[in-house]
Amino acid sequence: MEQLAREQNVEIEWRAFELRPLGTEVPPKSEAYMQRAWENVLQLCRQVGIPDMRQSSRRSMHSRLALEAQKFAAAAGQAEAFTRAVFQAVFYDDQDIADPETLTALAAGAGLDAAALRTALEQRQYSAAVEADAALAARWGITAIPCFVSPEQQRGSMGVQSYDDLVALLAGPEPQQA
Repeated sequence: MEQLAREQNVEIEWRAFELRPLGTEVPPKSEAYMQRAWENVLQLCRQVGIPDMRQSSRRSMHSRLALEAQKFAAAAGQAEAFTRAVFQAVFYDDQDIADPETLTALAAGAGLDAAALRTALEQRQYSAAVEADAALAARWGITAIPCFVSPEQQRGSMGVQSYDDLVALLAGPEPQQA
């Protein structure tokens, strides 16, 4: 995405999408299934050139507070730094992003006011912003993450996409032959 932003001169805007809302748990899967799925994740990491992620010890992480914290970070002009910190925490450091203590520590590390974030989370100041993103996702038909959307084209692509696929998304639909 960084390459896309740089080479195609596009702005990346992170939107909230709650994959597993509170109360929604992933049905148990066999160890064999989980091992195959994780091997696929690692293969994909290698294909796109990112370091291998760690398999989480938490099979049911809820992201609602992290999404609200990301909105707080965006309002403070630190969305990118905070989002990177959350991704690092989840995919490499096996931290619980549903824990306000974890989120405030990540915020402090990203240059944000941790006490102000704690207050915002306690008062649910950014809950409406997360709900607005959920409503937008529903209107756009988004059901999975990651999802890349070009609002100008009113379409998106769910799942991991190649650089070329994202460039095509930005370019819009192919002209129809008459």
